[in-house]
Amino acid sequence: MKSSNPTYLLAFSMLSQMVALVGFIGCQLWIHTNPFGIYVNLLISLGGMIFGLVAAAGIYPGAKLSGVAPGWGFGAIIALVTGLNVLLYHYALFWIASRGVDGIGFTEFMDSTAGHARMTFGHSDDPSEIGKAGYGLVFLDIAWAAGFSFWPISLLRRQAHCHNCGVYFATRAKREIRFFDTHSLAEVMQLLPGPSAERAEMVMNLSQDPNAKPCVGSIQLTARLGQCPSCQEQDMTETLSVHNGKGYVTGETFSYRWRKAASRNAPPMVSPDPAARQPIAAPQRQGFGRKGLG
Repeated sequence: MKSSNPTYLLAFSMLSQMVALVGFIGCQLWIHTNPFGIYVNLLISLGGMIFGLVAAAGIYPGAKLSGVAPGWGFGAIIALVTGLNVLLYHYALFWIASRGVDGIGFTEFMDSTAGHARMTFGHSDDPSEIGKAGYGLVFLDIAWAAGFSFWPISLLRRQAHCHNCGVYFATRAKREIRFFDTHSLAEVMQLLPGPSAERAEMVMNLSQDPNAKPCVGSIQLTARLGQCPSCQEQDMTETLSVHNGKGYVTGETFSYRWRKAASRNAPPMVSPDPAARQPIAAPQRQGFGRKGLG
């Protein structure tokens, strides 16, 4: 069995932090585009968001290669490092700009850039001083960058992870099955057995409801069948989503796992994923049709 090795996770995390820092400094100096622009910072920090995403992007491939599933604690450390990198970004610009200039300190540099930046409102040519509020914009950069650095971890936590081997499940198959409404879904759910290899096979072979189209109230069942590349443990994750008129909104999710039986006549070993919710029965109505089954 493959054991977890955090080396790749740490290495790729550090690499993406360095790429974000160097890339944003180069963007400021050579492309002459301020990633922490005053204009967008009045409401949101687009530069801070991008910085956070780039700085934390290494977590995803690092976790995949190392087999380590990072938790929110690791994410908090990355967010702290990302925020400090924003300050380091400003200090690096100061160091580059102040070479050969005597008597200028970092406080004076911040005061002349973030503290008293000038901007033009609307189409007016009369620039106005931001004043000390500019320091608040810097902290806004830090907040957005730190917040968006959690994005890769939130994506990883949605993916199945083998606790025995320390690796992520490889996707064997994935399907999206739509139903006209909750009643159509209920008819299908009544025919499915509990968490088992048999249920997974039936879900993956469900046919589309011919009347189901993306509209308000329609249901989408997303089924993802995964397999551990080391111990061959199987994982089935089912997610129900409801269409709100604009798109499908993810609702309930539950997973179950099993191991392939040693003998063809032996029943598979099934163990519900402790981190996932148990199956939730869909709303039922009278009747026991087979609508939606192939």
